[in-house]
Amino acid sequence: NLVDSIVSAAVRDLLRPKLQHDFTVAAVGGYGRRELFPCSDIDLLLLFKNEVDLSRIKDPLAEFLRSLWDAGLRVSHSVHTLADCCRLQEQNVELHISVLDVRFLCGSDELFRSFTQLLPEFYRRYGARLMNGLADLARDRHTKFNNTVYHLEPNIKETPGGIRDVHLLRWLSQLAPQHQ
Repeated sequence: NLVDSIVSAAVRDLLRPKLQHDFTVAAVGGYGRRELFPCSDIDLLLLFKNEVDLSRIKDPLAEFLRSLWDAGLRVSHSVHTLADCCRLQEQNVELHISVLDVRFLCGSDELFRSFTQLLPEFYRRYGARLMNGLADLARDRHTKFNNTVYHLEPNIKETPGGIRDVHLLRWLSQLAPQHQ
């Protein structure tokens, strides 16, 4: 809640006054799931209706991000349009997976509603391809740890059987609800 209030205040003070177009700021990934741990990064999605809205965002965005860093937050952000988020980007499966955990923070309620109404059709259409991409990412991650859960110093997030595998199971169930 503290992080939400810091981000929302920065949006109110630094972004909203300088941007003419409607936009939404959403929490995604671990932050969207409300799973912040010490040193977690804050995953933000800045969502705009269309490409023309992005033309004057660079300077206000830099000031906004700088204020969050100055507040001690480690920010990971992406800026996308509705069309970007609903167009399959196989080279960026992480974007589509992070949006499975999207949570509204501030900005345009209407834009966020439009976005969340488009997502089920996107995932229905591309869910199988995204699941294959997720499986590839999981295999690569497991390979880094020699496909074993037994380590003297286990990485409880990334190793086989770690928390990322719990997330993987939840994401797969969201992408293929018919198999639950």
